[in-house]
Amino acid sequence: MHTEQAAAQGGETFKISFIITYYNIPLDMLQQCIESIMSLDLHPEEREIILVDDGSPINPEAVVEKYGSSIVYIKQENRGVAIARNRGLDAAQGSHIQFVDADDYLLKADYNHCICLVRKDKELDIVTFNYTQQQGVLCGKPTETKPVSGPDYMLHHNIRGINCVYLFRRNLMEGLRFTPGLLHEDEEFVPLLLLKAKHMVSTTACAYFYRQRCDSITNKEEEKHLQKRMGDIEYIIGELYGISQKQSKEEYNALMRRVNQLTMDYLYNTIKLVGNTQVLEETVARLRAQGLFPLPDKRYTLKYTLFRIVSASKTGRKLLLRVLS
Repeated sequence: MHTEQAAAQGGETFKISFIITYYNIPLDMLQQCIESIMSLDLHPEEREIILVDDGSPINPEAVVEKYGSSIVYIKQENRGVAIARNRGLDAAQGSHIQFVDADDYLLKADYNHCICLVRKDKELDIVTFNYTQQQGVLCGKPTETKPVSGPDYMLHHNIRGINCVYLFRRNLMEGLRFTPGLLHEDEEFVPLLLLKAKHMVSTTACAYFYRQRCDSITNKEEEKHLQKRMGDIEYIIGELYGISQKQSKEEYNALMRRVNQLTMDYLYNTIKLVGNTQVLEETVARLRAQGLFPLPDKRYTLKYTLFRIVSASKTGRKLLLRVLS
């Protein structure tokens, strides 16, 4: 039955390339990740599993050997997750792409629902779905929205800046790659991906298990990591803002919603994590010089509206420092 439904848009053969980036993850987690992909309702010719080993001290080859030719194994020197993902994208042969972190896994029933959506509507560029961090969560019968363009979706939603909750067409990747060296590189990648989509749907399917580990790089709050994280987010905001200026009106408005949301989150985290008046005011001055502050009068969400009003004045920012830091 799957073979009969395998034709994708333009006569392309339906195949999902699952790109797993690996660095220093326990081998039992990696195996669980691979098994979750192998268990999906896909024939072998409809899936491609690409494992990119980013020079890990823990060698995954013992796990890889169990699956033989079912795994495309790429080993590189330790160059970071962005370059590892780009290597996976360059190697991918599927009509569609799914990123999976090596310590996470796919939830069979709900991910199969996402596969069905792609099979049913051959014009779909992106399916976005939910994730969970709790074992045994029941999300109920999945539902989905009507197809809209990526810019239209961004204009009306606070998007999730993690690449693993998007199943998307490989042809959207033309001219788009991850920027090496960034933390939170997904925050730059995801909006630019959605900007290219002509048809996308959002489903309530809880299709991805996200494992938050205490030694994860995004959980390291030492000063040097915090400075790196905050600096990279400010860089990403500036990059997206610059790109927005070259877009059509619809794409500009869509991308600016994301820019404004990221700017709000950046200021919030500067207050909460740094908690220093001088640093906050220096940050506000830099954002103001780039045309990113004060936050524009948009009614995206109640939280955005309240934060915009309070943060606009120095007195309001002092109040936020007392309450949040």
